[in-house]
Amino acid sequence: MKHEQLSPEDKEKWTQADPWLRAELSNDEVSTDEELSTHLIQEGPMSKEEAEYWVNKRMFFINNIVMDDGSVYHPPSKSNK
Repeated sequence: MKHEQLSPEDKEKWTQADPWLRAELSNDEVSTDEELSTHLIQEGPMSKEEAEYWVNKRMFFINNIVMDDGSVYHPPSKSNK
């Protein structure tokens, strides 16, 4: 099974991202894209383009365990024997 990984560009941006941004992207499952984008712009502060960049990647961060170095952790799968 092939697991998703971050692109080198995304990995670099992730390692440089502030911890609060990582937490927002990994945990905010209920805000609309517009709400999250507005929050990132106001609290970041970051530009609209930066906020949209991160919001577009939110589902990846919600669905994967992304480590501080940008690597994606994949726990061992259980096999049914």
